[in-house]
Amino acid sequence: MALPPKSSIIPPYFGAAIISKQGSAMTPLDRFLQRNSIKTAQGLPLVHSATAYTVRKIVETKQIVSREECKVFAGEKINYFFVGRPAYKKQYEIEGDYWELPACVILEYGSIPIKRIFPFDTGAFDLYPDFIKIMERSSFEATNTSQAIERLIGSFFISPSAYFKLRPRSSSDFERRFNIGVLDEEIKALYKLILSKSGKYDDRRFSIEVQSDPIIALTNNVLAVVFPEEYCESKEYMKWVTSDLNATAVPYQTFPLKKEFYYYAMYEAVLKFYQDRGMVK
Repeated sequence: MALPPKSSIIPPYFGAAIISKQGSAMTPLDRFLQRNSIKTAQGLPLVHSATAYTVRKIVETKQIVSREECKVFAGEKINYFFVGRPAYKKQYEIEGDYWELPACVILEYGSIPIKRIFPFDTGAFDLYPDFIKIMERSSFEATNTSQAIERLIGSFFISPSAYFKLRPRSSSDFERRFNIGVLDEEIKALYKLILSKSGKYDDRRFSIEVQSDPIIALTNNVLAVVFPEEYCESKEYMKWVTSDLNATAVPYQTFPLKKEFYYYAMYEAVLKFYQDRGMVK
């Protein structure tokens, strides 16, 4: 049985939350999204992933704080989110204690100010194949396009379910449906990146990245918190999540496994939450 939505997940105009960048040049991705007739897809919530300890501090203080300057956008303190997916990862070689395991906070779609939108993890750009790495990272920014997220999902994936599972349109459908010429190398490279598989990069190669302010207040905008089951033992922790944040607690089971193996548990927990709310199939 689908749970009733906490509030409207899709705002009538997501672009209203975007910080204006008047005067900045249109990027190749902006031009593709704006010149084509694209059936927009429903968006998914915004996911902020971190260690379980960091998420514990987030739910306790009711705010997400970026404490360090970004290495990609030098001199800026930025909070990063991915649309729909708990895609942020670190490589681990050993087992970890429960507070070291991955966790995430799921926020309502369109509930935070947007600074930049990219179709992939900008921090991993240098790990991507040469066919796209020879291009400028900035060529793939889509902040100037209204409903950029819905258009990205609609054009490359058709539906939020397909986006969540990284299942793009067929190449024949993509090329037939959209106006893509010989000078649209960036769009072709972006589509090719979705199909690429390597140990160097994963689902972050097309996880829509949303950058926001260095401090995000959690004020009735949290849908769920995903965390290791050990935190269920704390009445205080559960109060922070379910009462103070008015969010759904989504614990996952833990086993004697390497920390990186828990990303599957995160995906499974997030998918189940979305399915219960009717966001994806």
